[in-house]
Amino acid sequence: MTLAELQRSFQGALLHPDDPLPSCVPNDPSTPARFEIYRHGYHRRLVEALGSHYPMLQRHLVDAFPALCARFIDAHPSKDTSLEDYGEPLSAFISVDMAVPDAALVAELAEFEWTLHRAFRSAEASPATIDAIAAVAPETWPTLTFKGIPSLRRFECRAGGVARWQTLKASSHGAPTLTDVGCPGTHGTHWVVWRGHGAVRFMAIEPNECRALDRTLASRPFAEVCA
Repeated sequence: MTLAELQRSFQGALLHPDDPLPSCVPNDPSTPARFEIYRHGYHRRLVEALGSHYPMLQRHLVDAFPALCARFIDAHPSKDTSLEDYGEPLSAFISVDMAVPDAALVAELAEFEWTLHRAFRSAEASPATIDAIAAVAPETWPTLTFKGIPSLRRFECRAGGVARWQTLKASSHGAPTLTDVGCPGTHGTHWVVWRGHGAVRFMAIEPNECRALDRTLASRPFAEVCA
């Protein structure tokens, strides 16, 4: 058996409990119990990764979170050597998971948390300063275009996911690492998310602002955005 074949065999038995143990594993009475240590450790590490990416979802679901993770892991085993981005399809998975009560709200809560996570993980960039913008010649403004920083995201909220996130975050006793710098109301439909000064921030925007931002990010001329 080659090393690659050994690895595939071991991985198959690790990911699929019904698969037989690899033939290379010594066959003695203690083998099944010892191999379960690997299976349990792999599963637990993935649950920990999901919990770190979705802390407010975990707080919302409480004891139901591990069971959700188990179903998700079975459907979406990790395919990358890094767990930094593991869990992206969780929101879509929740939306069709019959075991999750109020799935629309829970799925949107997960989607919002993933948006925050992606903003935090985005590449660094220096936004334009007020002085740089003020130095632009007036005659060039009509055709001027802008580009968003890598962390900039737009989020549509229709099921109350952002409000639920804010409520859960407010009840947290830990030091906040994300900051809501938006309006006092928590029921906005359109939100913008970005990272600035070491923290992920978000705020509600009005429909007209949303349309203007979409055109700006699509590299439309400033005159068109204003119109």
